[in-house]
Amino acid sequence: KEEGLTHLSEVLQQQKITIYHSTPTLYRHFVSTLSQLEKLNQIRLVVLGGEEVVRTNVDSYKEHFSEECIFVNCIGSTESSITLLYLVNQQTESTRNTVPVGYPIEETEILLLNEAGDKTDIYGEIAIRSPHVALGYWHKPNLTQIAFLPDLEFSSRRIYRTGDLGRLRPDGSLEFLGRKDFQVKIRGFRIELGEIEAAIAQHPSVRETVVIAIADIPGEKYLVAYVVATQTVASDELRHILKQKLPDYMVPASFVFLDSLPLTPNRKIDRRALPTHELHQQLLDKYVAPRTPVEEMLAQIWAQVLKVEQVGIHNNFFELGGHSLLATQILSRIRNIFKVELPLRSLFAAATVAELGHLIGQLQQQNLELISPAILPRAQNTELQLSYAQQRLWFLDQFEPNSSFYNIPITLHLQGNLNLTALEQSLQEIINRHEALRTNFITVDG
Repeated sequence: KEEGLTHLSEVLQQQKITIYHSTPTLYRHFVSTLSQLEKLNQIRLVVLGGEEVVRTNVDSYKEHFSEECIFVNCIGSTESSITLLYLVNQQTESTRNTVPVGYPIEETEILLLNEAGDKTDIYGEIAIRSPHVALGYWHKPNLTQIAFLPDLEFSSRRIYRTGDLGRLRPDGSLEFLGRKDFQVKIRGFRIELGEIEAAIAQHPSVRETVVIAIADIPGEKYLVAYVVATQTVASDELRHILKQKLPDYMVPASFVFLDSLPLTPNRKIDRRALPTHELHQQLLDKYVAPRTPVEEMLAQIWAQVLKVEQVGIHNNFFELGGHSLLATQILSRIRNIFKVELPLRSLFAAATVAELGHLIGQLQQQNLELISPAILPRAQNTELQLSYAQQRLWFLDQFEPNSSFYNIPITLHLQGNLNLTALEQSLQEIINRHEALRTNFITVDG
């Protein structure tokens, strides 16, 4: 459900959940739904990973969790799983904006390498020495040779060069400083900026382009594309094209059009010399004030969720830095204030205050009650889509047919007389009751 984050604290308490684990982005949106005095006292462990953890994450942990709860910042590449942990408690003082990524787990050693691949003591590229490192990249031998190195000291281990930069703190913990290449992480997704640039460059009017990630709010990043075009190109046109080729989180929030890109003396693009970009500043010029009470309330909701001073009725939600996680907050507040139910896709279709206000007005006129649709039994022999878990199993079966990996054999030793008829009837009743035990994956049109 779109309002899932709003009700998550209730579910955690009702189900007596004691461990919370998510990306920092999702965590920030979750704690923003909590009231100022709300405490989740049953949670004993908060684990964040997948992207950079900042001081505000620790501050909200101290505000909403108990004295006994431990906060863990963990980091690990896909190529090696979790490799570093840093523990925080309620007494830990946060003096810097970034939180250390900590100390290596058992059987893992962290190395810092210079450009030549030699070990350094303080600052360099983070490399992982561990027996738990991947073998390489599928069908990419050149990339594998660069990133994965044999370990000359330990034959049972391998070394993976992460491409991340780090430095050692006086207490021996590691601090993450960013990427050495043009990869970034947005909302937990690893993004290759060159892939976005290549997609933009396919437009016939685009001569040059460069994409960077900007942290406008601590812990919140968004993508900005700088474009040099041979003729006028609309931002909406580029955004529409990219949505056909790239996932939502890889579509830049804003496009800046330049006469030329700044260059270094070596004629390379100087990313540091790109003009300072305030994502919301360019939208103030086309600010149009709300005209109705509904638009005024919507503009306030957007400003609060997007953390901007004001929102005009024709400003696009996604141009303001909005994304699907923020959209769930918008829809949850709309549900509480206007008493109407909107699906998540409605904000993609009506992405301005004016359009959304018109849609809400139509729904209010219909005087629909806020009720969840009834869950009804399906008709027999209906063709159904597979769940995500079923799709995974189907794929694995195509990848390696007739595998017994997902068969779980159990031996039971029974004593006494066995009523075979009762056993057979019991098993048959279980099969009748649990549809998953009699499900067929039927291929339709390939």
